[in-house]
Amino acid sequence: MHHRGRLGIQGDADRPDGLEFTDPYGRRLTGHPRPAPPDPAHWPTGSSWQPPLGEPLYAKWVQFDPPPSAN
Repeated sequence: MHHRGRLGIQGDADRPDGLEFTDPYGRRLTGHPRPAPPDPAHWPTGSSWQPPLGEPLYAKWVQFDPPPSAN
């Protein structure tokens, strides 16, 4: 719907509640509960995804920065 111009999306996706969704007339869409966090019991245990060039992924080079603090 977004790419067809029927759903507007703006804001900062890195912040909790940082996105705003609007209808085709620019009216803010509200009234929907936050989605439940994913259940770890349903997380995939493996992946069939393969990198396009067959390169390995070395976990020692992967890092995740903590989220910015909310001020």
